[in-house]
Amino acid sequence: MNKAFNAPTRTYVRDAKAMAAMPANVKEYPDSYAFIVDMPGLKSRGIKVQVEDGNMLVISGERKREDGKEGKYLCIKWRVGKFMRKFSLLDNANTDAISAVY
Repeated sequence: MNKAFNAPTRTYVRDAKAMAAMPANVKEYPDSYAFIVDMPGLKSRGIKVQVEDGNMLVISGERKREDGKEGKYLCIKWRVGKFMRKFSLLDNANTDAISAVY
């Protein structure tokens, strides 16, 4: 019973899988930071960028499998499903100046 009590929640496991599926680089500039995220096969409408809880940058979305009428996939390496990355921003970050480029 103690083992189940200490087990991670389903939400935690889901979020951890989603975050692991989204590699990112963070680059520091003299007056800003750039979060560079690799999202192959996605269109801009499938990506959401927002700030939560005052200083948590959240990049999320969902990649859906495209079953076309022509041809079929023989190998799929891109993870299908929801993805997410969270970045804790500095306390003095200017969240009003955050912008995203696709």
